[in-house]
Amino acid sequence: MRAMKQTELGEIPEDWEVRKIGDFSPLQRGFDLPNSQLKNGNYPVVYSNGIGGFHNEFKVKAPGVVTGRSGTLGKIHYIEKDFWAHNTTLWVTKFDNCYPKFVYYLFQKIGFERFASGSGVPTLNRNDVHDFKTFLPNSIKEQTAIATVLSDTDELINSLEKLLQKKQAIKTATMQQLLTGKTRLPEFACFSDGTPKGYQQTELGEIPEDWEVVELGDVSTIKSGGTPSTLQPDFWNGEINWCTPTDITTLSGKYLYNTNKTISKLGLDNSATDLLPIGSILMTTRATIGECAIAMRPMTTNQGFKNFICDDNVNNEFLYYLLGIQKSKFIALCSGSTFLELSTKQVRSFKISIPKSLKEQTAIATILSDMDTEIDALSKRLQKVRSLKQGLMQQLLSGKMRVPC
Repeated sequence: MRAMKQTELGEIPEDWEVRKIGDFSPLQRGFDLPNSQLKNGNYPVVYSNGIGGFHNEFKVKAPGVVTGRSGTLGKIHYIEKDFWAHNTTLWVTKFDNCYPKFVYYLFQKIGFERFASGSGVPTLNRNDVHDFKTFLPNSIKEQTAIATVLSDTDELINSLEKLLQKKQAIKTATMQQLLTGKTRLPEFACFSDGTPKGYQQTELGEIPEDWEVVELGDVSTIKSGGTPSTLQPDFWNGEINWCTPTDITTLSGKYLYNTNKTISKLGLDNSATDLLPIGSILMTTRATIGECAIAMRPMTTNQGFKNFICDDNVNNEFLYYLLGIQKSKFIALCSGSTFLELSTKQVRSFKISIPKSLKEQTAIATILSDMDTEIDALSKRLQKVRSLKQGLMQQLLSGKMRVPC
């Protein structure tokens, strides 16, 4: 274990030192560039919230480290190409015995939000930054090694983000194709004699000839919700889940197991809400429109929902996905002077097209569910890597963890 030493900032590695930011990475205000003078070019113009355009001139040689001076504060930008630092920013004028990308990560760890001042538009005074003391390795080699570890982690995060976006885009496109019948799964594309199935014209447009147009009220029982009196404590904090739109909008995934609030049997019996069976689809229909979840436990909802109990010839997960691509249509139907709201009549008479075959519904839902599983796993992996990076920053930039160099 390497030796440590006591300093005014606490215990740090013996071969690190305490320095003021102004001594190793002084900041300077950026340069005016009115929009009227912006000329399209190859050099990025860096504003307080990042690159916001390109110009035909640059003011600062790369690499550069930039932060917001007014407006957006706290973000640190690493610029790899010669650039124009806008006057809403502060940029590092020199790196005294410092590796630029190490400074970029060190500034992130420090958190420049702490230097914000002003009651209106927040501003950052560079003198406050310059006087701030921190500690860092004497060795540029160690700084480089630390920055490389963090940079490699950032590259992994970026690659996972791009992959996640790609998979989400593929799922969206697949939903549009499969849930409208524009693309048929091979096992349902032909009749038993091998003849390709055709299409038919309907009020909803062209759909497969073995699909049908139905109203939501024809394929499900639709239930509304309600709120027990808040003046009766005995109605609340029981064992029955009671869903509000917030439970849906904060949900990761399609399955809802628990709600933030619960009601008692007495509350259920003394309100307009119904106890919905497992597998019911919950859809928000007041203010927040068209957000859905599948109940994985018996539960109730408030009055901001219309809830679907599917008939035996309808796969609930298929209907869940189908409702998901109808959101814009639901919003267009809304009325209400105070806030958007869908009535039970509007929901019940809303028309959809579905396969007559339960097997086809199930097959489509299975494909989309598998995609969701893959996306969810990737999202969790991305979150873990992001957490790993935060931990690495805290450990590496404090000297608690050392990198071989």
